[in-house]
Amino acid sequence: MSLNLLLVNPPIYDFTAYDFWLKPYGLLKIAGALLKNNIHYFNFLGEKFKKNIKEDGRGKFVRKKIEKPKFFSDIKKPYFRYGSPKEEFENFLRAIKNLDAVLITSSMTYWYLGVKEVIESLRKIHPQSKIVLGGIYPTLMFEHSQKLEADLVIKGSNISPLEDFLGVKIDCMTPLWKYEKGSKFGVITISRGCPFSCSYCAIKEIEKGFYFKEKEILSLEIESLFNAKVKNVAFYDDALLYRFNEGLNVFLDMAKEKNFIFHTPNGLNAKFLTKETAIKLKKANFRKLFLSLESTDENFLAGSGNKLKKEDFLSALDNLLSAGFQKEDISSYILLGHPKIEADVVKEAICFLKEKKIKPHLAEFSPIPKTVDADKCSKYCDLSEPLNHNKVAFSIRVLGEEKYQKLKSLARMDNQS
Repeated sequence: MSLNLLLVNPPIYDFTAYDFWLKPYGLLKIAGALLKNNIHYFNFLGEKFKKNIKEDGRGKFVRKKIEKPKFFSDIKKPYFRYGSPKEEFENFLRAIKNLDAVLITSSMTYWYLGVKEVIESLRKIHPQSKIVLGGIYPTLMFEHSQKLEADLVIKGSNISPLEDFLGVKIDCMTPLWKYEKGSKFGVITISRGCPFSCSYCAIKEIEKGFYFKEKEILSLEIESLFNAKVKNVAFYDDALLYRFNEGLNVFLDMAKEKNFIFHTPNGLNAKFLTKETAIKLKKANFRKLFLSLESTDENFLAGSGNKLKKEDFLSALDNLLSAGFQKEDISSYILLGHPKIEADVVKEAICFLKEKKIKPHLAEFSPIPKTVDADKCSKYCDLSEPLNHNKVAFSIRVLGEEKYQKLKSLARMDNQS
């Protein structure tokens, strides 16, 4: 029997938010797997609710200034709600007669207020519908997410509880891009999990192990993106260049006739950017490259996962430039607000990148639950409250407002990407 289902990507509550190639990838895969049912879809962060959209698809979300939660009374910055107005979603709900179940995805733990809002609207307008919550937030904060009183909370990537709950069999999970009509970009992963163990990352709580997707699955995803007339494609992989010839190189051969433009928002591991790899990326039409420098402090790099060294970064940069990439195509992430990285070290990293004419992007540190680093951050705030995982608030609490703002200003100078 066909079910009447609604899939929702919630709004964001935060100090700042930007569409940096953000898509509810997992939710779209669920949509593809449940294609035989009657599906409704609402993305609070969809194209309709963006402005100043760039050619590569990035842009600003519409926003509204709101009152800050009490947990942020010490933070001077204004607080916003990003995405579709609540009234538009509730009108959308009223136009649907009956709903068997509503599937809500989630991302950052500290964005849970958006999930809470969606559930409240559903309980008011469709009180009989069953609500399923999944994604990163319940995976990392399962007990807290249960307080929102969804009928089913899914932890991790195992979807068998969803199959049992809906009484359906979920097989092929190919993203259904038709629900993101008008978008200038799509997203993909060629692998699951990550082979590294960085002290600040929780990927191993979300996905155990590491493996490449089967060619058949990648082929379906490539065709799905191509048929949706998507031009720009962003990779969500955490280790995109790892075992290049087995992974990304295979994918690029499969997609070479589609003329996609590729972007790497998750950051590339410079250790694997050989001359040969850089040349292949250039030939494959990679456009915006983001490298993970993180810090120029060798002791921190060694202690946080030993992913790379400063000389790896310099070698990767030389290889990219030799392959034909321009410096304006390359940016690099620097960690900001990590308790083990002093403000002077962050400043040193920013200046190092500027000397090389590479755009610095400050990545504020979030004490992500169930990571090694988060276990050492409880002295700064109560981490049992997900709002206190907020990367902006935590970075300000570690550095202080003055140092935080000075570093942000330094990184913004001449940085127009």
